[in-house]
Amino acid sequence: MAGLHLIPTVADMQTTSLRWKREGVRIGFVPTMGALHEGHLSLLDLVRPHCDRLVVSIFVNPTQFGPQEDFNRYPRNLEEDLRFLGARHTDLGSHPAADPSKRRERRGCGSPPSPVSLAE
Repeated sequence: MAGLHLIPTVADMQTTSLRWKREGVRIGFVPTMGALHEGHLSLLDLVRPHCDRLVVSIFVNPTQFGPQEDFNRYPRNLEEDLRFLGARHTDLGSHPAADPSKRRERRGCGSPPSPVSLAE
């Protein structure tokens, strides 16, 4: 796959990933909310050697914002994010649209899931 391809919908991402799975392609996936920085890029560098296709989502999730938090002010610079991803040889970007009406009130925090080792 030459260069970064951007997929705009969840359905298109599912179709692509299912096709790759049927073909035996190993997919590395790094979910983000965009506004990429060196921390994100280090994750890409970590995942890249362990997969055939590197996929990054850029999705500002409205459900992660409480009623007093401003979803609309969260930094977004898709062009810059895509430049970063292209420089890290990312194969596919997923950038689905978000519906700000889907925001919900927070009900507290649970324990984060345990990280999964790349060796597993």
